[in-house]
Amino acid sequence: EVTDVESKWNPEHEDLPRQAGIVNSDTVILGCGSACQASHMAHGTAVLGILGADDSDVHGVKGIAPESTIITRGSDRCGAVDTISGIGNSPNLIEAGDIYLCEQQYPGYTGWWAPGEVWPDVFAGIELATAAGLTVIEPAANSGMDMDQDGIYFTDGPNLNGRAQDSGAIMVGGASPGGSLNRASWSNCGERVDVFAWGSGVVT
Repeated sequence: EVTDVESKWNPEHEDLPRQAGIVNSDTVILGCGSACQASHMAHGTAVLGILGADDSDVHGVKGIAPESTIITRGSDRCGAVDTISGIGNSPNLIEAGDIYLCEQQYPGYTGWWAPGEVWPDVFAGIELATAAGLTVIEPAANSGMDMDQDGIYFTDGPNLNGRAQDSGAIMVGGASPGGSLNRASWSNCGERVDVFAWGSGVVT
């Protein structure tokens, strides 16, 4: 089972499987105009396509895990800083062997976007989840920051410089599409990042 936490998505897209867990997206992102809402919708739909686009269709794309059960959970990425920390208290929704993909970035203490685990409660929630056998995946976030610099996170929060503290989540950075494998200019980077993947040019 794969739980995907997004702000918005289009469950009626022709490439997506018709599963009961892919529910309608009714999240309204505060302070986000129509173009912004559409951008979030496109992002969420693309991610769902990467995960589970129906491979029985004669057109469109094919997901990497089309046989998996996908569960969507809506959240305003700008406001719900407790999204990941809540997974440690959701034993009926997710269990050992499942995957929890949190497609959210969080506000850092200086106003730039940061991985969720910079918040101590989120870090603790991820630790609980990974200790219980869940695979948690989180983005490195999109501010183009070098996370190996000193002093860029909460002074009383987890230290992500190198691997001084590691929540157990797989942290993913963004790369430019194509064969160059260069870091996308807007993606955070640093030793804490485990893997990278295209951060644009993804279609569903």
